[in-house]
Amino acid sequence: MMVAVLNLHGARSEQKWGELTKQMRDEHIAVFAVIETHLREEEAPPNCKRSAAALVQTSIRRANKQFMEELKAAGRQAPKRFWQKIKRDARTVTGTSLRAPEGNTVEEKGCLPELQQLLDTCAMGMTERHLVFKPAKCVVMAWGVEAQQTTSTWHLPRPTIHLVPTAKYLGMRLTTRTSCYLAERESELKARASRSKGMLVRQSLWSFNRALWKLVVMPGITYGNAGLCLSSGTREFLERCQRWVRRLALGTHGQCTTEAVQGVIGEAVVKASNENGLLRLPVTNVTRQTLQHTIYASQPTRWTKRTRALRDRFGLPAATLVTVNPSREVVRAQMQRSEKAEWLGLATSKPSLLVYCTYKENIRRETLFDNSRCNGLLAEARAGVLRTRVWRAGFTAGLSTTCALCGGAEETIAHVVVNCPDILPAARTPAVRVALGFAEEATETERGEVVDVTKRRLKHCWSHGAPRQT
Repeated sequence: MMVAVLNLHGARSEQKWGELTKQMRDEHIAVFAVIETHLREEEAPPNCKRSAAALVQTSIRRANKQFMEELKAAGRQAPKRFWQKIKRDARTVTGTSLRAPEGNTVEEKGCLPELQQLLDTCAMGMTERHLVFKPAKCVVMAWGVEAQQTTSTWHLPRPTIHLVPTAKYLGMRLTTRTSCYLAERESELKARASRSKGMLVRQSLWSFNRALWKLVVMPGITYGNAGLCLSSGTREFLERCQRWVRRLALGTHGQCTTEAVQGVIGEAVVKASNENGLLRLPVTNVTRQTLQHTIYASQPTRWTKRTRALRDRFGLPAATLVTVNPSREVVRAQMQRSEKAEWLGLATSKPSLLVYCTYKENIRRETLFDNSRCNGLLAEARAGVLRTRVWRAGFTAGLSTTCALCGGAEETIAHVVVNCPDILPAARTPAVRVALGFAEEATETERGEVVDVTKRRLKHCWSHGAPRQT
């Protein structure tokens, strides 16, 4: 099968849309999508949207209906027939022309000149309507045509169209390489994650707004993809990127514990999906039937293996066809309980988080942080890794632990936050937990006022204290 992907300039008026689709139908050319994604809703003619969507949906519905009728007629042999069809579709077959008479076949080489004729027809109609092709986005893709991958080219009025193995069209990645499409997707995710990190470092300096982080970085590093099952190596790489970006969002150093950052940001580390949603679909649904036949034939896939691993990790019940499966809300609540228990277990095992674990028992987003340098210092103090002299003495031999400002006591977190008289302004409370924002009994306004004073004290100590290595 050969497909030409064309991108046009100027096809925005409804009159041109109508003329274009009418000419294509008169020439018996199948037009699957002629709508640009960057058009606003009022600019894209609704009738063309509906007709293009209806054409695709009707074809898919007809093929699915025929496939399900064949499986029902097979009875107990349905799983066997299902896998026979999968293997048959995977084999390379002789392609046919788009407009070959019914019952006749045309070899692949016979399709090449006909595709050029179709392109000439399109080019003629576009020229009459003052439409222009985008050369960089016009390509030809072929499935099952290995011999023609590098020798064939096609021509439009100006650009030359080449045969390519991969292309991006309407936000989707199209590929003819059935064996390595996941590898290409994983490479793209890794490159996007690294690019997002570098962009944030260049543009945000010390720290940046959490909303900016969610808008810019999260689409690039989210690994809980519902459609693809990435390899474990790619998931671990993206998890490291998430941890790195979370520290950057708070402005903390690299030795700040992961559990402390996770408890402040309030984002879940993993996202799990199971078969419950598929098993709730109607019995005639093709996706549900495919899952059933896969289970009955004992053919584990990457998706089922990944789902089973997540079920075992979070203690989720196995999905069955007989009993009533838990809803999405029940599954999410169980995941949150399991993740909370895992988070508390890891946090309590680290001495620096002793105060943190005593007063914070849930993973939730904190509203105490803003887009300032004090943001990172407060997060470090709450996590027990503020870069005081006592903390740095554990890594640097012979370093004095006396406070660099008052010289009357050791420079600890408690001394910097509430006790040191030479740090301005004066502390609002003698309790360290209240000064760090762990006073749950106080109102939001009272907590904000106390924490604001703590931030200013931390900034004063950082600016006027002894030099530090960041």
